[in-house]
Amino acid sequence: MRTRCKTQAAVGHIAEAVAYSLDLYEQALHGIEPTDVHAMVLEEAERAALQWTMMMVGHNQSRAAEWLGVARPTLRAKLDLHGIRAPG
Repeated sequence: MRTRCKTQAAVGHIAEAVAYSLDLYEQALHGIEPTDVHAMVLEEAERAALQWTMMMVGHNQSRAAEWLGVARPTLRAKLDLHGIRAPG
């Protein structure tokens, strides 16, 4: 079983990845002012976390909900919202 802990290094890597992605996003805008960046980042981060977690737990929704710290009905709603389905 995996140990449930967040090391400062792991959290830092996620923050660095987000900052790097935002730099790429800003470059792609070619000077256009972005809008609603906060909502965009939260939506994309949630989608990525859901996809990664589902892959890691073999699409077992009970385990995924546990890993994510949400109730199963909440997980199912979020999966539906982001159009994430089990393969096959």
